[in-house]
Amino acid sequence: MKAIWQQGALASSKWFTRLILVVALLPLLVGGIVLWYVETRLVADAGQNVATVAAESANKLNMIVHERINSITLLSHAPVLSTQNRKKIQPILRALLDIAPEFSWVALTDATGRVIAATEDSLIGKDFGRNVAFLSLRNGARTAIEDAAMSPDHHGLFAMTMMARVNGPAGEWKGGVIARIGVPALEDVLTQS
Repeated sequence: MKAIWQQGALASSKWFTRLILVVALLPLLVGGIVLWYVETRLVADAGQNVATVAAESANKLNMIVHERINSITLLSHAPVLSTQNRKKIQPILRALLDIAPEFSWVALTDATGRVIAATEDSLIGKDFGRNVAFLSLRNGARTAIEDAAMSPDHHGLFAMTMMARVNGPAGEWKGGVIARIGVPALEDVLTQS
């Protein structure tokens, strides 16, 4: 009888040991699953937030570029531009620069693409006649925007150029308004808004 009781006691102690191991490991397993789920949700939420911020930034950038192209398009309809009188045009170009400080510079070209008035004197005489955007204006486009590219007048930083067609009183091609915006200026506007 003593042998039978010892076998039962031994068997129950093995069972009891296993039960203690299961009870100890089960919370660890459940805790690991909960941590994995929480981590997955946090990463997914962070990814969603990044996507939302990126979409909002892209919309703001699109709005800023659209506003600036509208600014130079509106300017291109000013009758004084078709006169190509540098002394009368430069104050107007500088006023646009004051209103829209994102512009690095603004210039007016003649029908051949040569700058005749600008906010920076160093641009006077510069030839944009072979510029792809200028050629599209000459061929009838109302506006043109070039992709951002490295610009020597921005110390090697990226800048984008936008242009608007200038017509004379009879609708004849007179030239274009050209404006340049440095990418750092766009970044500043995005971070401020």
